[in-house]
Amino acid sequence: MAHAQSRRGAVILRPYLYVWKTRATRMSPLFVAIAAFLLYLRTLAPDVFVSDFAEFQYLPALLGLPHPNGFPLYMLMGWLWSHVPLGNVAWRMNLLSALWGSIAVGVTAAFAHRLSGRARAGILAGSLFAVTPTFWGYSLLAERYTLNTALIVAALWATWEATRCWGHARGQRLLLLASFSLGLGLTVHPSDALLIPFWFAYALWAIPPLRRDWRAWGRMAVAGAAPLVLFVYVPWRWAAFADAPLLPGIGRSEAVYRGLVHVWYEPPLRWNLVWHYVAGLGGYASGLLLGGWDDALARIGDVWPYWRAEIPWPVALLALWGGIRLARREHRLAVVLLAFGVYLTLMVAYIQQGKNDAYLLPAFWIVLFAGGFALDGLPGWPERVPLDRAWITALLSIPLALAVIRYPDRDLSRRVDVRAWWEATLQLPLEEGAALLGHWSDFTPLWYLQHIDGRRPDLLALFPPDMDNVIRPWVRRGRPLYQAAPTHGWAPDLPQTYALVPWGRLSRIVPRDEHVPCPAPANARHISSPPLDITLVRVPVSLQPGEVSTLQFCWKANRPLPHATFVGVRFVPLEGERGFENNDRLVPAWYPLNPIPAGMEGLGMVALQVPLGTRAGSYRAELVFFTLPPGGSPS
Repeated sequence: MAHAQSRRGAVILRPYLYVWKTRATRMSPLFVAIAAFLLYLRTLAPDVFVSDFAEFQYLPALLGLPHPNGFPLYMLMGWLWSHVPLGNVAWRMNLLSALWGSIAVGVTAAFAHRLSGRARAGILAGSLFAVTPTFWGYSLLAERYTLNTALIVAALWATWEATRCWGHARGQRLLLLASFSLGLGLTVHPSDALLIPFWFAYALWAIPPLRRDWRAWGRMAVAGAAPLVLFVYVPWRWAAFADAPLLPGIGRSEAVYRGLVHVWYEPPLRWNLVWHYVAGLGGYASGLLLGGWDDALARIGDVWPYWRAEIPWPVALLALWGGIRLARREHRLAVVLLAFGVYLTLMVAYIQQGKNDAYLLPAFWIVLFAGGFALDGLPGWPERVPLDRAWITALLSIPLALAVIRYPDRDLSRRVDVRAWWEATLQLPLEEGAALLGHWSDFTPLWYLQHIDGRRPDLLALFPPDMDNVIRPWVRRGRPLYQAAPTHGWAPDLPQTYALVPWGRLSRIVPRDEHVPCPAPANARHISSPPLDITLVRVPVSLQPGEVSTLQFCWKANRPLPHATFVGVRFVPLEGERGFENNDRLVPAWYPLNPIPAGMEGLGMVALQVPLGTRAGSYRAELVFFTLPPGGSPS
């Protein structure tokens, strides 16, 4: 009797279990997207970063003009997002990348699921793409590439769906949606233009009636061109900064050196300059087509390391088998994607830009998308057969294993060193209206701190470190100038032309006959030691865990010192607790003199930061000096 009741219960539950399984299958892309978002959220960078990342952390909030081509959709979206009351602005903008990264992963999983008819193929494709190092990395910092990838995948999916129902009004609407997505992509990153010819060829190949339907092409052209109206952002913001004064002696807008506009900016509004800015690097595609193939093939070896880092050999085998399965299901799409991936690889080899991995993202996506179809190619055993389940489990475990392996390198959740470096540097005694010298990418974190946090907004950041157009005109006017980074060959005669006075993590650039006095007060404490004479300038009385402060001192070398001379402050507890130590270089790592000559004077600094979790109490501070010989231990 009990056995009969259990059978009746199983019969009653079976429809509900089927409905639950069906819904779970349909929702699998959402589950993949949520898992990717949680992974990105856990490893998200918490604060300001460097280079382009810092630029896109602060500039959208100011509606500024970033480097070409302006990226108006990202800038306007970033302006809205920057006002969401979540964390600091840098973390907020990083979160936007994580959000679009997870959306791109979810759309990838949904596309693969829809094309193959199997949820497991979508799960594998989305998961493989989610943990690829480049895409994972760009999902943790403010950048355009996750949004751009989501738009590209959406356009491809909509186009494929349109090929299946072109005879209905839905097919035409989907193709208009694909055109609109590609147009939006152009307002996020100009490289999307490389996809358009391949997308166009696929649409003509897969939808024969479209070849003679000029009305449809007209509607698609309108849908694709409509988002380009967003480029009105460029002349609008170009005119907004026209009132910024020209920098005396240099002749460029001060807005450039305050990080509000790109270096190409020149007031007033001129359409030829605006077009040059929007077109950006558009000539590279035509350069490849008009004879750059030999150069691209000659440089192809420079691109393979990116492929090896992104696609390990087990994933490459999956992609090979999955690509065959994809071609059997949809040979037109497979051929077009393969051609686009090869062309993109050649293009990256030809242009050799600074972010080769970012430009290759669509090509990586193609391979990993195909990898998901490896599950589609399993023999058609029923799912109750244990061998089938073992294959599925083994293949789906590959993304999990890759996530575990790559996690330590991708985790940016503790990266606060950029803020700490600049906060300590800005505590140096720098004159009102002084300028720092370096490269553009060196100063984007500084501009973030100035515009978002209000730290030392009076300072200017001059770049590039050009002797004739920047350094000489500025020093000639008697304005304070500090070198904040290496010149990378821009001014090779700088050490012979000017005196470079070590100034903490900076180097003060002054005429050779000018003496820079020590900023120490008259009643400062003097300490004489064999390597250095020390005069204390700034000594913090109390420190809070996590807070950045500095110990500052004037110094004079009693004898020649190795370039790698370090200054340390040991904090020894008076009550027996465990102490800690902070160290800094006596001169910047890029300082040109080696060794430091006897008689050299400068301002030294040790950045002080109490580790989180340190117990409150009284500590004795000990000042120590040591050197690091090549391959040796401290002495």
